[in-house]
Amino acid sequence: MRVSTSKTKPTLTLRNQPETINSVPVMSTLALAISTAMVGNLQAQEATTTDEVVLDTLFVEESTLRADADPYAEPGAPYKAKSLADSRRSRDIAETPQTITVLTKEEIKDSGKTELKDILSAQPGITLGTGEGGNSFGDRYIIRGYEARSDVYTDGLREPGLITRETFALEQVEITKGPSSTFAGRGSTGGAINNVTKKASLDDSFSILEGG
Repeated sequence: MRVSTSKTKPTLTLRNQPETINSVPVMSTLALAISTAMVGNLQAQEATTTDEVVLDTLFVEESTLRADADPYAEPGAPYKAKSLADSRRSRDIAETPQTITVLTKEEIKDSGKTELKDILSAQPGITLGTGEGGNSFGDRYIIRGYEARSDVYTDGLREPGLITRETFALEQVEITKGPSSTFAGRGSTGGAINNVTKKASLDDSFSILEGG
């Protein structure tokens, strides 16, 4: 190294400087390798994303509730009631801490009986006080050994006990067994019966009963 000076401006001169290494071919080779690897990865990703997975065929069927279906019954299980018609019992039957038997519309229809006393006489825990050939006191129901003639309701309203009831206009029959003063008030020791009438509909509804 030699330092030379002049009167005008000092300068620094470097000698014996090593020759610059020609790195262009090396860099080109490295860039080519990286590009090739990236292209290979992209091709692999494209091949992976374009693979199709065939799933099983799913069929969707439309299901509509018939106009004459029981709105309180389980869909697809007309003999199984889900809820009660009385607004004082807002929970489902399975969540109600009470012994409740519900006769749905389909069950009443399939029984082939037209009078309520004939249907209730087949229920466990219920007996009839009606004598041979009927009597002047109407239908007398006895639930768990207690007189329940005055514990018969229609749509949640108490009705007179000195009548004979038919089933053609009933949607379902709700039988409560055991003390149920929260529903039937005072005196309902053995239980109570609530007759739910059919709901009006704008659709046509008819039925045919044949016998022979």
